[in-house]
Amino acid sequence: MSDLARNIIETVFCFSKTKGNITHDTIDIQDGVPIHIQDITVTRLYPRPLGIPERFGFLIEADGKRVWHTGDFRAHSYKGKLLKPMLKKIKKVDLLITETTTLTRLNIKSKTEAELAVEIAEKTKDYDQVLVLMSTTNIDRVTTLQRVANKTGKTVIHDILLSNVLQLVTQKIPNAINSKKVQVFLPSFIYLLKDKPEYQQYIEPFKEKMKYTGRALHGKFILNVRVSMLRDIIKLKEKSKVLTNPILIYRTMGSDIKHRTSLQ
Repeated sequence: MSDLARNIIETVFCFSKTKGNITHDTIDIQDGVPIHIQDITVTRLYPRPLGIPERFGFLIEADGKRVWHTGDFRAHSYKGKLLKPMLKKIKKVDLLITETTTLTRLNIKSKTEAELAVEIAEKTKDYDQVLVLMSTTNIDRVTTLQRVANKTGKTVIHDILLSNVLQLVTQKIPNAINSKKVQVFLPSFIYLLKDKPEYQQYIEPFKEKMKYTGRALHGKFILNVRVSMLRDIIKLKEKSKVLTNPILIYRTMGSDIKHRTSLQ
């Protein structure tokens, strides 16, 4: 894996309730730089992963044969236009290994992230608090949420894990450090651990921003959530009374946008 991928994984591990760790040394794999393992050549070939940081494909060459493992890619991402030039660069292969969740959707056209941004904005424009259940490493979705917020006049709030992941990636995405419009939310289970030394490097850069989170939560906002934040959602609804007109977006893949307006 690359050094960036390792840093992202270690950050996610730190914020996970079920701790994990990387037990082996890793090689910093750079784009387009071949790695030789005896008579096998392995080359990372994504110019930048399409939508998700540091998920890339490999071209494997040995005995005059070429195998391309695509990894996780998205032609409908904001960087989907990079796919065709990459295919031209790879040229002919003897075997293709690919991963897909949409192969059986023959009659359904997957929506692009740009199209999803328009649709989510339309679905959420009449709600004051928008909660989005999403993967922390889905950088495309972070961009989409910012577009939705701009269209609907809401403040973007990133939880502390997403805030840290965005500090690692190189894409120019509005985040709590480079944008005054983005605030930071500290989930309760992390708040209880905030004084432990291993968490200081992740929390300290955002302490000033977190002073204004309470004010943002009493206005119109979009907040990314995870299953581990269920206690916080209950608190925001029942104790803090800030979820007065909420909507939960809980699946936004392909052509599907599912939501709930009742947070019982």
